[in-house]
Amino acid sequence: MIKKRDVLKVKVPFPDIDSGLAKKSHMYICVDEKYQDIYTVKCQTFKNELLKNPGIKHYKIVRPSLTDNPFQRPTLLEFNKIFQFINGVNFGNNLKTQIGISRQLYSDIYSELSVIPNQKINLICYDRKDIQDFNKQ
Repeated sequence: MIKKRDVLKVKVPFPDIDSGLAKKSHMYICVDEKYQDIYTVKCQTFKNELLKNPGIKHYKIVRPSLTDNPFQRPTLLEFNKIFQFINGVNFGNNLKTQIGISRQLYSDIYSELSVIPNQKINLICYDRKDIQDFNKQ
């Protein structure tokens, strides 16, 4: 079962199923779980070019830390998009990183998200069947 602060390494068909990005696993931090839904923030290796993207307005750059997170490189957490996995997606433990994020980093993320107006966050939903089938490939 996925809990807040867990970090998943999964394939997500974003921006579409044929995208090169969709064919690679990316890390997602579980920021909330309600009923049978999981809400996550995408993580990506930080590159200066990312900050030139006008779509990335709310973010946090996280440095690798053995005690704080599972990242091996500086990582950009993007808060403009929340990926929601609905209807009881069951990610196996093999898709979780060995460590999640610290309470402090989770608190920082939650604080960042709470100041962004809801209309500025793009909620991207994936159903259980779609996401589980996509990760069996």
